[in-house]
Amino acid sequence: MASWSWRGAQAMATLHTPVPSEAYGQVAALRRDRFGSRSMLHLIPCGSPVVSTMVLCHRNETMLNELKLACERAMHVLRLTLKEPYALLGAGCTEAHLAAYVRHMSQKTLGASAALGCNPSDILQVTDAFCQSLETVAMALQHNGGHSLIDLMYGHHWTSPSAEDMRTDTPQSCGCGLISNSAASQWAHLNTRYPDFCPVPPTNSASHICVLDSFLAKVNALNVAIEMANLLLEIKYSIRDVN
Repeated sequence: MASWSWRGAQAMATLHTPVPSEAYGQVAALRRDRFGSRSMLHLIPCGSPVVSTMVLCHRNETMLNELKLACERAMHVLRLTLKEPYALLGAGCTEAHLAAYVRHMSQKTLGASAALGCNPSDILQVTDAFCQSLETVAMALQHNGGHSLIDLMYGHHWTSPSAEDMRTDTPQSCGCGLISNSAASQWAHLNTRYPDFCPVPPTNSASHICVLDSFLAKVNALNVAIEMANLLLEIKYSIRDVN
């Protein structure tokens, strides 16, 4: 007869054994809470629980479904972060920094155009299209009708009502909050022809908390975008709906 050893988990119940008391947990108190028109019973656990309950309510069913979807995506990003505990700079700073770095490195790799079977102008054209896509993602985060800028030293994303409002004598920080402005700060509009430069590591950091993005979520999004672009390049015919 073979014997099995189970590790890391315990069966709550079987056909021959009852449910152990430890599987039920303990409740410290009961409380009746009211959220809008709904009345719910709140079970207050003992000690520090490992499971938390979040109640989502809205007067509109459509908005409630959107709220549920937003929370599901947030929990999915949290699970990805727990799986791979790495983060990238948020608020469009990663996209702006990567675009500036790719543009700079493309100027140094023009000699490899012969090995790739193309000419230097093709490499620059593809690089510019890729960097413009990254910068468009950063610009899409601006919802107040302002301008999206990039600093010409660190390559971070900045927002301002206009380019003239970016002053060096007023304390400001980039989108992610890692970089604060200085007397030597210079900016240019995103998705424009700004001078070529290689982004440098930050030397001064802002005092407030930085905005971060999940590493896996960002990498997966870039992979999906590149795969979709390759798929569109292989399509020879397309159908357009004019209605």
